[in-house]
Amino acid sequence: MKIYMDTCCLSRPFDDPADDRTNIEAEAVNHIIKLAKEHQWTIFSSDVIDFELSKSPSRTERIFVFYKNHASKSIRLTPESIKRAQYFQKHGIKPMDSYHLAVAEENLADLFLTTDDKLLSRAKTVRLNMEVANPSTWLMEISNGH
Repeated sequence: MKIYMDTCCLSRPFDDPADDRTNIEAEAVNHIIKLAKEHQWTIFSSDVIDFELSKSPSRTERIFVFYKNHASKSIRLTPESIKRAQYFQKHGIKPMDSYHLAVAEENLADLFLTTDDKLLSRAKTVRLNMEVANPSTWLMEISNGH
């Protein structure tokens, strides 16, 4: 299985754990990474994530080290994925989110994980060749055998 986690998903373990949802999602992200190692799933890193992290200096170094330590494969944004991102943008998906989706899809990710509710909702309005899910929801589904 090939998994792409967007920046908000990768950042979740470093967010303030005061909120129950944040805590649950942080635990889910950490557990998915553990499962990926056990099952030899591929976790992508990308130049899109690198770019986004470079734009928000707070916590960036910790998040960068975290995801680089767990990523199995680095993928790049291409002219084809930029065209695909433009299609997503025409369907109301924010530019940075569209690049994450496009690069993940072009590299044949099976699963795109995000904690962004708006992105989850918008992703349902476009045809994608991968599943898009919240990490805690997805983890519960696979734990229950779905």
